[in-house]
Amino acid sequence: MVTKITFIVRTLQEAMDDGELIDVTKVVNRLGVRLPTVVTAALWAACVGSKDSTLMDHPGLIRLLREFIAVLEAVPPTSHRVTFRATPWEMGAEKVDVIAHLGPDGFGAPYVTLMLPQDD
Repeated sequence: MVTKITFIVRTLQEAMDDGELIDVTKVVNRLGVRLPTVVTAALWAACVGSKDSTLMDHPGLIRLLREFIAVLEAVPPTSHRVTFRATPWEMGAEKVDVIAHLGPDGFGAPYVTLMLPQDD
């Protein structure tokens, strides 16, 4: 019996166009990180409390990115993936696990994806 496996390959831009990923590069640049960075829609909703991807100055997003930067500074340069705990926007909610994955885009350039474990 032959099992057929189908892979769906999407570009980073296609995922952003579909709303699955949200580009937060300008925000992390303002915070001192010079890597293109995207956040999954599910993580965005958990940390911002809204599906509105135009809320780039939202305190929940800024807090998530500052927590990411604090972890990033302690990660060995050879590491391409780290998990950390982040504070969601909802008051009193428990912290959530976040995966920061450094990988190449479709052209080999590095970028960071911040995601919830179920987004992986």
